[in-house]
Amino acid sequence: MSSRQGRHRPPGPRQHLRDEAVLHLAQLGRRHLWRLTVGIDWMELRDETAWIVLQFQPDDRFVVQTGFEGADESSQEDSTDSYSEALELVEQLARRA
Repeated sequence: MSSRQGRHRPPGPRQHLRDEAVLHLAQLGRRHLWRLTVGIDWMELRDETAWIVLQFQPDDRFVVQTGFEGADESSQEDSTDSYSEALELVEQLARRA
């Protein structure tokens, strides 16, 4: 075993949720013609009129923000400690926009 293999640790549950969210939002983006951008602790869906951001907070909370294209401030912000609730909220916002 090389030292490189010895340092590798399996991803934690937070990384698993993040990976799952990337796949879920990518599929959602394709269905609704949104563009997906992925950062370290956030993901953004964007089209010509609006944007939706899912943020992974350090305290195991999830923040969903939405706003109109060109606006720096969000028009709606929700926070939850439920991963599935956060994804459901992103889906609802994507369908409405």
